[in-house]
Amino acid sequence: MTSDIRIPRTSDIIARALDYRASAVRIDDTAVVAQIDRLIANLPSARLCWVLGTLVIDSPSGHTYHVTRGGCDCLNGQRSHKRQCWHVLARELLEDIFDTEAETADQEADAPCAVWPRVAAARSLIWARL
Repeated sequence: MTSDIRIPRTSDIIARALDYRASAVRIDDTAVVAQIDRLIANLPSARLCWVLGTLVIDSPSGHTYHVTRGGCDCLNGQRSHKRQCWHVLARELLEDIFDTEAETADQEADAPCAVWPRVAAARSLIWARL
């Protein structure tokens, strides 16, 4: 199956997960720490793929799970109001990585280009003549 959206490297996803984990440890959120630990343990052997806005995960358990904005179809996701499984966390991390990439691209696009100093100088000359 071909992904609709590029999937970041596993190491990049795990690095972001470790950032989340450090925050969860600081605030003593043991449930989130456990969720992140499950993701870190399972992600290297999982296969991720985006299909029409749904994250499809071929899990190391041999099952395929579908994660949407509404939650995950795994047993843990169904029992825990669809928010506690590591599959949901994987989707949240990917969305966070995509948001960061988009913000970075916007900032780079907004950086001043070489023509603006010349435009400013020309405006100064025009205003000086008026």
